[in-house]
Amino acid sequence: MPPHTDEHPISEAIRNFLAQEGVENDLDVQTQAVEGLFARVLVTDTTRELTPIFGFLKKSAGAWTVLAAGTDFEPEFFRAHQVPPGLHL
Repeated sequence: MPPHTDEHPISEAIRNFLAQEGVENDLDVQTQAVEGLFARVLVTDTTRELTPIFGFLKKSAGAWTVLAAGTDFEPEFFRAHQVPPGLHL
């Protein structure tokens, strides 16, 4: 899949979110899919100290914001945030 035009802003948004949560590891962010105003990323750290996590983001007013980041998401999360089915885990 070719890089999405918003790949850098998406990566920046998830990195900033995780930094605010206290994650200071050197992170590798892979934008897995973008559908409309939503994106799913996979985040790993280069030292493999952290469990890989998924992040879900939404673009609003031209900026990407993180809806949630974690390892497991309930169907209710996707319904509540209207995440397109193609991005579900």
